[in-house]
Amino acid sequence: AQQDAVLPAADRLQSEFGFDMSHWRAAPKRLAYDPAPIPVVLKVGDTETPSRQNVAAPPLRLTLSGVSFQKSLHVSRRLGATYVNNPKVACSTIKLTLQRAELEDPTYDPVRSVHDHEGSPLLTWPDLTDDKGDELLNSTFVFTFVRNPFDRLRSAYLNKIVRPQKKGQFRVSAGFGPEELPDFNDFVLSLANQPPQSHNPHWRAQALNLSIDRIAYDFIGRLECFDEDWADLSARSNLPRETSFAGKSTGKKHKQDLTFTPAAADAVRRMFAADFTRFGYDTDPSANSVPLRRPDAGK
Repeated sequence: AQQDAVLPAADRLQSEFGFDMSHWRAAPKRLAYDPAPIPVVLKVGDTETPSRQNVAAPPLRLTLSGVSFQKSLHVSRRLGATYVNNPKVACSTIKLTLQRAELEDPTYDPVRSVHDHEGSPLLTWPDLTDDKGDELLNSTFVFTFVRNPFDRLRSAYLNKIVRPQKKGQFRVSAGFGPEELPDFNDFVLSLANQPPQSHNPHWRAQALNLSIDRIAYDFIGRLECFDEDWADLSARSNLPRETSFAGKSTGKKHKQDLTFTPAAADAVRRMFAADFTRFGYDTDPSANSVPLRRPDAGK
């Protein structure tokens, strides 16, 4: 019951976690959450005191702000395009493709990492403010890619939890010890007990990663049809026709070996309700991964 109540509590917690509530371009859509008695965290000074109230949750407004928002934007001034980052959805490949195009150097490899903001040839944090970001979003071709929430969570588990990175920091952020390897479904249920805004971006709701209530998109592609959608994207914009692969594949077979218990599948449907609703994915974990429809771009 506690994990069922966590998602509606997001509405009451948005301002506490630094989410901007003043830059919505489109009327927010109501998500499929049932109002219920929910735990509300009241901040008192530097401490947080749990309380329970009966609160009818208003529609969620999904947007990042401040540094989180600035880090999500990667602007190619040469191409006149802005990519909004969505981890575990070919983000390494997309960033490297844009970086090479920006520099007009097909052999370019980042010194540290394709994800290094300060070393990136693209315009991003720390050289980007919220106001400048909004200005560029209005004057460039804005795009991103999304992925089936079940498959994305499988990939995040294999890549960030099974393969420990950064001294186990991803395991800690998922609610476990740095040396602890949780079972897949325990990992899912642990996330369901955390406020959604506190989730690591690699498994945070895509609608939130993409500030879907703040940004109007020209194009939203699907990882499941990446080659087809990239060809369509490049035909509509100045982006190169060919991509530069980067990142690590977790392997299709390994992902298929990860099955969801009924409780875990229900937790995923609740945690990522906005992703299923807005991007057209089936809520059955055994269904075809391809969206039931093409995501609405918004512009």
